[in-house]
Amino acid sequence: MILLCTAVSVAASLVSTPPADRSSRHSRRIKVRALNARAAGWRVVDFRRGGVSRISETMRDGDGRRGALQQVLPGPDAYEATAEVEILSRDTEHDPLGGLRPTRGGFGPVASLSEMSFSFYRDATSTTHPWLGAALRIYVFDPDLGHHGTSYAMVWEPFYNGHGFELPTDTWLRADVVGGLLWRHPLYIDGALAPRDFCARNLRDCYTYDRTIFDWGFGPRAVVFGLSLAAGGGWGGSYSGYVDDVVVAFEDGRRRRWDFHARRPCPSRHRDHRSDDAD
Repeated sequence: MILLCTAVSVAASLVSTPPADRSSRHSRRIKVRALNARAAGWRVVDFRRGGVSRISETMRDGDGRRGALQQVLPGPDAYEATAEVEILSRDTEHDPLGGLRPTRGGFGPVASLSEMSFSFYRDATSTTHPWLGAALRIYVFDPDLGHHGTSYAMVWEPFYNGHGFELPTDTWLRADVVGGLLWRHPLYIDGALAPRDFCARNLRDCYTYDRTIFDWGFGPRAVVFGLSLAAGGGWGGSYSGYVDDVVVAFEDGRRRRWDFHARRPCPSRHRDHRSDDAD
């Protein structure tokens, strides 16, 4: 596992609004290490064929603040290049029977999702297909699918959500994921790791592009337990893009916001006493 903070001075900030304080919105601002290897924080999970995920210290986000997650794919020959980071809920474990699953409700129930959004940016220097940009995956676990539960990655992509064949470049765009159309692929099916060719053999169970997360038929106990930000995987050409200001919220007032930004170098011997908690 690569720790990005060993290569560049980075940080992520999390704004968490506790249910009791949702009217005042005076939430704690917690500094954490960015893209670290603990399951509770954002971490690099895929960097095939030279794909890179890192915090840019110079890029300004949509509000003019310095710092954003940059994802870069080399080109034109690295067809399978991929850049991906993910975050899992603190209670996510690998169960020998259930596979990857949350044990105490993950981030919150699918049925009560009230907001999920993020900002993304495609640099005009990118040479890959003009409709390609950052994708967000939502990890969902439904304990009532099979004897041991089933988990899916629900995928939001720009092309299927109104952006058509050419994304605007050199400008920040905002994605409404809760109201957006998602396709999906299984992670674990009834506790067993999903076969690599599952979607190829079950096209409609994966490649259906007219459903929101609420239209896929998850049960009342289904929960969100992770998020992924990704670029690449068969794109071809080069790509440079940015992601920032990731928000997930639920009807009970729980709200999390991740804002990638520059900071001092990662501590080597002295612990950051403010918090290492990415939840």
